[in-house]
Amino acid sequence: MDKPSKNEFGISVALSYAYLIINALSGLIIAPFIMRKGTHEYGLYMLIISIYLIFNVEGLGIGGVIIRSVKKHRLNGEKRELENFLFVSFVIFAVFAVLSLLIFYIIGMFAEILTDGPGDLERFKTMLLMMALTGAAMFLANYFVSAITGYERFLFVRWLILAKIIFRTFLFIFTVRHIEIETLVLFDLLITLVTLLICALYAFIKLRIRIRPHFWDGKLFADTFRKTGFIFVSLVTDNACWQSGSLIIAASPSLGVDYVGLFTLAVTLSSTFTQLSTVISGIFLPGIVEKVVKNVSGKDLLDYMIRAGRYLALPLALIITGFAFVGPGFLQVYSGGDFAGTYYIAVPLMLSQFYFCIQFIGDNVMQAMNKFNARSAILLTSSLSSVILSCYLTPKFPIEFSWVGIVISTVVFRIFVTNWYYHRKLGLDMIRFFLSTVPRLLFSVAVTVPVLLLFFYLTDFGFVVKGIAVVVVYVAASAFIYVNKSERKTVLGLAGIKK
Repeated sequence: MDKPSKNEFGISVALSYAYLIINALSGLIIAPFIMRKGTHEYGLYMLIISIYLIFNVEGLGIGGVIIRSVKKHRLNGEKRELENFLFVSFVIFAVFAVLSLLIFYIIGMFAEILTDGPGDLERFKTMLLMMALTGAAMFLANYFVSAITGYERFLFVRWLILAKIIFRTFLFIFTVRHIEIETLVLFDLLITLVTLLICALYAFIKLRIRIRPHFWDGKLFADTFRKTGFIFVSLVTDNACWQSGSLIIAASPSLGVDYVGLFTLAVTLSSTFTQLSTVISGIFLPGIVEKVVKNVSGKDLLDYMIRAGRYLALPLALIITGFAFVGPGFLQVYSGGDFAGTYYIAVPLMLSQFYFCIQFIGDNVMQAMNKFNARSAILLTSSLSSVILSCYLTPKFPIEFSWVGIVISTVVFRIFVTNWYYHRKLGLDMIRFFLSTVPRLLFSVAVTVPVLLLFFYLTDFGFVVKGIAVVVVYVAASAFIYVNKSERKTVLGLAGIKK
């Protein structure tokens, strides 16, 4: 069995991080070009995208079951069992694809509630059909990506995914001014179909993967469907926590499609916030796995978690502080002035995510301990409560308060319940974690704020200069108040400075 070289594996890891960063930046780069078409057009387009993103399970979450089984059968030389498993898993992914089509169809039955007038209704249905086909094709593409990853062809998968997002970004930038938003949705469908075709050809021709039903194994089907199904439901409900707000806003008589863009832009900004935590925490995953395998004490795990959390806290607190000060000016330039209300949605969303983001390494501990189902259950409960609260609260308040349901469920489940689980079930002293990461950082921010308020009061610079001032003052305050000797030595070492 051919194995990738260490160099190839290292490059694939680097490309994975590059994808996370570029994918986050892509949404921010494309958005202002579409915004120039007007708040209504942007809102209608983002309403369709939000529906798709609820069912978007791209990545290795749902495909991880395929990857592990493919590797196991290949290591054991079980060719017939491998081909049979690939057939069973293909049937399951086809079921998910059909299920997504059905859900899109049900959403289409409520199209009149989500749109403003007959003109929007027809356009919405057309785009919804194309996006439903995109979603179904995505499941099949994800199937082949997972199978190829199981064959350890990491570079092919990473380069293909990276090329897809870069091509989509440039295509949208250069064409969006000259076409209708329906064509943008068509582009997504065509790109997904091409990705599916390339993956299928690579799997069948290059890797000679065969999907054959040698025998029917009901137990295998049930077990695989149970594992993938639980992950599917968890991912969909987690996506719904953030994306269903667009549907609720569109269906609210007091709001409507024109306000969808304000909410989705805030979600885009806050998701960029969490992408950073994902990238940084991923660096610490190998160390966590090693410690769990060696069965180290809860104290050692917590020390590692604190170390990771402190490194995460610095840039995340800077982002919140910076956006709090220069957000209005940034949004004025970024969106053309029509999305000022986004500021009042994005700030609470970022604040609510800060603490569970700096604990992101705790998810790695749960994965390493094979307790990922517990995390999925917490996310499921959090997401369901978020949707229910948002359905009740959003129509009762102005658009600037559309964050309330999400923030309440985040604080209750993703912070308090998760910390209780870490503390009681994993044996991690979360009180010590809090005291080691938050108080001194809050003091740093408390010192930064009055200095910046005085600077902004005495000067009248644009948001770029103000942003630079935020970084300088925040870094100086954090260096003296928050950063300890070990961290300072590490940072100086990375900068090539010997103390």
